[in-house]
Amino acid sequence: DPSAVNALAAQDAVNDDPVTALLKAWGAGDDEGVKALFTENCVVDTAMDIPNIPNMYKVSHGREGVQEWFDNLKEKFEVRNPQVNDLTIGSTRTYLSATCDVTYKKTGKAANVDITTTYIVDNGLISKMIVSYRDPSAVNALAAQDAVGSSEL
Repeated sequence: DPSAVNALAAQDAVNDDPVTALLKAWGAGDDEGVKALFTENCVVDTAMDIPNIPNMYKVSHGREGVQEWFDNLKEKFEVRNPQVNDLTIGSTRTYLSATCDVTYKKTGKAANVDITTTYIVDNGLISKMIVSYRDPSAVNALAAQDAVGSSEL
């Protein structure tokens, strides 16, 4: 449920920060609002070694890449209990460290995931978003087709 990310934005709200606005727009399900916070030629770098979820973890470009990333999140994962560990807002770079409970919908497997995202901001818009997980192999395991269960990542 993408509305769970509203809790992230509420914890460290900054009125004119595009990252806080991004969290609010995504939490509200506002796809157009999300895309509008990125430059037209932005880079979305989610490249990680997660072969069990093909065509999701890669480098994408443009607002269509932004839409693809967030559509994949909504389609593949249920997100619950987001917690901001650190939100450091700079004039050109914002760092977000968060944890959340996720369930991979196809297998029903769940885990607590540690996520780090770096945002590069140019003229008030996000020009690059770099997403990484503390343990990509554990996220990959959520999509493995063995026994369903939960784990702590």
